[in-house]
Amino acid sequence: MYYKGKEIKNNKVFMRKITTEPQNPNFTEKQAQTQVWIFVLIAALLLISIWAIIQQNIIGTPFGNNPAPDWFLWISPIIPLILLLLVARSKMVTHINEEGIWLKYLPFHSKYRFWAWDEINSAYIRKYKPLKEFTGYGIRRISWNKSEAYSVKKRTGLQLTLNKGKRLLIGTNRPNDIKNTLEKLDKA
Repeated sequence: MYYKGKEIKNNKVFMRKITTEPQNPNFTEKQAQTQVWIFVLIAALLLISIWAIIQQNIIGTPFGNNPAPDWFLWISPIIPLILLLLVARSKMVTHINEEGIWLKYLPFHSKYRFWAWDEINSAYIRKYKPLKEFTGYGIRRISWNKSEAYSVKKRTGLQLTLNKGKRLLIGTNRPNDIKNTLEKLDKA
């Protein structure tokens, strides 16, 4: 198999990092983090940090039984702000075409991850339990069973089994469209 004029040898690499987007994708999906409870939780942490600053530094009443130093209170809102920005900007982009499967999870990936079809033994849609199987959403790697998951929300994904026995799950909100694309490409 060739990609961009270079020969890709079977079973040498299970994933490549590629900077360009795929040409003529048969399927494209963009998923963003829209789960309100995550934003509410992070915003609550931010508000508690701000209230601690106000109470201890402006009102003059210690925050809690064992108050933190003032310098710590002033930097404490930085962590929730960074988390809020990361969650708000996170987006997963999936492309499927004749060459293989492309995935980018922003802001954590600067390049696309690419798996060629000749590296994939099987591909099918399945339901999964994010907390039980992968301890949550996001980018998850479980070393004891050689599995990896990329998920944003919901509980349906494209399950891939790679040639070296590694399992990869890519979450989707459009399972029927992926199934139709796999059938169209004769990869189901």
